[in-house]
Formats: sequence, C-alpha cells, structure tokens
Amino acid sequence: MRQDLLDLIREHVNNEQSCKALADALEEMLPQSRSHLCSFAIFDNSPETIVLIDHNGCIVDANDRIMDFLGYRPEEIKGKCLLEAPFLDENSKKKIENIFTGRKKEGQITPFELGLVHANGEKRIGMVFAKDIQGLIEEKSLDLLMINDITESKNNELELQCFHELSEDMFCIAGVDGYLKMTNPAFEKVLGYSIEEIQKILYIDLVHPEDREQAKEKISKLATGKIKEGIQGRFRSKTGKYRWLCWNATPIREKGEMYVVARDITDEKVAENKLRESQKYLYEVLNASTQILIVATDLEGTITVWNSGAERMLGYTAEEMVGKMSPAIFHLESEMIERSKFLSKELGRPIAGFDVFVAKAKLGQYEELEWTYVRKDSSYITVNLIVTAVHSHDGEISGFLGVAQDISERKAAEQEIRDIKDTLDQTLDCVFMFDPLTLRFIYANQGAVDQVGYSREEMHAMTPLDIKPDFDEPSFRKTIQPLINCSLSSITFQTAHQHKNGQRIPVEIFLQYVAAGNESG
Repeated sequence: MRQDLLDLIREHVNNEQSCKALADALEEMLPQSRSHLCSFAIFDNSPETIVLIDHNGCIVDANDRIMDFLGYRPEEIKGKCLLEAPFLDENSKKKIENIFTGRKKEGQITPFELGLVHANGEKRIGMVFAKDIQGLIEEKSLDLLMINDITESKNNELELQCFHELSEDMFCIAGVDGYLKMTNPAFEKVLGYSIEEIQKILYIDLVHPEDREQAKEKISKLATGKIKEGIQGRFRSKTGKYRWLCWNATPIREKGEMYVVARDITDEKVAENKLRESQKYLYEVLNASTQILIVATDLEGTITVWNSGAERMLGYTAEEMVGKMSPAIFHLESEMIERSKFLSKELGRPIAGFDVFVAKAKLGQYEELEWTYVRKDSSYITVNLIVTAVHSHDGEISGFLGVAQDISERKAAEQEIRDIKDTLDQTLDCVFMFDPLTLRFIYANQGAVDQVGYSREEMHAMTPLDIKPDFDEPSFRKTIQPLINCSLSSITFQTAHQHKNGQRIPVEIFLQYVAAGNESG
C-alpha cells in the first residue's frame, strides 16, 4: 500500500522530500480515524492541491494549497458534494460526472484537464490525477484527487497556438526520416497541401530538381550547426507551380528533429527579376547610345556607370573607370579652377573638387555647360554636358548623372561660319541671307546694314519684301522657286532696295540657293 502511494505521489510531486513525507504520513495514518488524519495536517506537505472524495461524491477534506489555487478555505468546501463545489463550472461538473461514471467500466481514471473557477471569478486550469485509495480511513474507500495548477502553461500554450495558427510565416517540425511531423496553417495557404497531405510527402521531393542538391547540402550543414543564414529555394505547390521560400532551421539532435521557419518570398523574387530585367534593358539602352556619353557617379564622385558612348568618345574602358575614377580625370584642370571660382562667388561658399560639377544639381537646379574633355590619347574634344541628381525611392540624393554630347564638329563649323561672316563684313558688297521658307533674314553683312539703314537686330525680324517695294510675296516666291527646285543654280536681276528713310536705291541682285544638310538658306 505504501509503495502505491509513494509511486502516485512521486509521479505528480516534483519535490522528492515532500513526496516521501506525504507517503510516510499517509501510511502511519491508515489505522487512524479521520480526526487523527486531520491532526497530522499531512496535506501541508504537498505542493499540489489535494482533495479527498468519499464514495458518495462528497468532499471529505482538502489541503491548505486549495486556498492559494482557488481562493477557498478547506472548511468552506468540506461536506459539499463535488458536483456542487463552487470552483466548478457547468462544463467541468459534466466532465467529472462522465469521468467517474466511466471509471465503473474502465476501472481507473487517466489524468485529465479540468476548468476551474477561482473565488474571485478568474478562470483556472488544473491537471487532475485521481486514485482510488482503499482503507485509508476506517476501512472506507476514498478518491484522492491531486490537482496540478497548469493555468500559466496552458495560457502560454494557447498564445503559442494562436501565434502558430495566425502567423503568415510557415512553421514545421521536420524529422530525420524526411517527413514533416507538424505544420501550421500557413503551409496550406502557401503550398496548397493539407496538413495530412504534406505529412505523407518527403519534403526533399517538394524541392525544385535544380535546387535539390544544394538543399541536401545545406540541410546537412544545418544538422551540424555549421550554417545560420536563411536558405532560399523553390518548392512545388499542390498546383505544380513552384514558390520561392526562404527558410531556416534549428536542429534538436536529442529528438532527431529540426524546427523550421519559412517565409514565402515569391513576390520578392518576381520583383527582383523584373528589376534585373529593367536594369539589363537600361544597360543595353545606355550602351546603344554610342554617340552620347553617359556617366553616373555616387555621392563622393566615384564613377558607377560608364556607357559605350563614353568609351568611344574618351578611349577609356568601363573596367578602367567604374569604381576607380572620378570625372576629374578627363576634365581640364584650368576649367575646373575657373568653374570653382565662379560657383564660390555665386553661392557664397567655397566650391571645389567634385562639387564643381554637381553643386547646382545638389540644389535641384538644371545645369548645361560646355566643357573641354581630355581623351585617353591626350587629344581634346568639346562637349555639352548636362548634370542632374539621382534620387532614391525616399527622395534622398543617391548619386549624379552626366549626359554629354560631342560638339567639337559643331563648334568647328560655328567657328568657320564666324570666320566667313568676318570676311563678308569686310567686303563692300551687300550680302543678305534669308530662310526660303519663312523669308526672314538670318544674316546681313555690314555692307547690307549700311545700304538699307536697318540694324542687324531689326533685320532679323524683316524679310526681303520689306526692302524690295517692287515685289509682293507671291511674285518673290515665284522668282526664287527655280533655285529651290534646283532647276537653276543662280539668278541675276535688277530691282530697287528701299532705305529705312524711304529712299529707293537701284541694285543688281545675284541670288543663289545654299543648302546645308536638311536646312536651307
């Protein structure tokens, strides 16, 4: 008998000393009366709540621990029928009735959870261990109920269950046999398999064939604790499509299991691929612009983009420039110094180094300037450069973009025109140039200005009709049409020019059509 009590108490009482003390006291008490039992106050030796029930279902006694657990003194519940006890709600009463009724058939009661109510109304949960004790008091049969307070652990379990079921992340326990032992609802949401279905599939079979060997290798490293970072791979869903998962695991070697947490990153992967494709397309566009120099830098001025147009114009390869050089390497130092002086005066603070190129861009201003670039072979080209700031998604400046066009030929042509105009200004003949479409003057040399008395600025708003009183627009256009359609190379005729003061001046006109590319003059 003593061994049975000792085994029962040792099973449910953590403290070995208390366990033995309670067993000793109960053994000594067997031949004693109930009053003798109370005088021993043995229940105080138990850290758990103990309630004694007679064969009629009435509470014979309870230890003082019930006051801490449920807020009732033992004398408040003694003599009450268990099914009428104030610490039981209706569901608990039905459960006890069913359990003790079933005991008549089964012969024993397995431990069970029971919902309880504290005297202050708080809900409590107990794990009940019941034992039929024969001959404990005056040869009567009693039920000893030992109630372990599991309220906190059950609440923690409930919170964990809620987190487990509501989480968007995928939780599971994987066994060394290759099967998943437990999964949360997120698995079904992401991959489409029910819990029952996925537990019948080897988890390595869900991995994309191209990712399988890598997954096996990393699972092996995970099991030995040699890898900590998240692992990415494609997993087959129930529809046959693959989803990208980022997962990590903690091995529990003693149990031969791994606790796994996974997150669906399919949308992120799709976005990454789209961004990669966009970047590839942008890179191809940049390199297709062979006639335009496109250079990007970071905030410090280190080159981050160097397109094929830059390679063609300046002779440096992208390998030589990206991540290594600043735009200063192909600028004339003298121009940088002059620009530094100008900006420092304009902005009222010292501007030097890389800032001579981006000071205005930092202020959100548009800037277009001509610069002399020094090519790798030390030759010079003149470019028209536009610099703008590059902004990140949060609006902060993340770098700068420079777009330059080689205008060396245009500058040479402009200089040639200036030289020609200087030569024409020195001749005594009158030279007029006008647009054949609008008829507006685009040039008049000094001899022409002197002849008609209008300034160059005034003549830019005039047409030949304003100084040729013998012509109207239809007759003048008819006169120049053979030149435009190239049926004649030149026309000579006599007419009169009208001076600004109204004086008519007889003149002989030599008219020739000059075409430059797609422009006429």
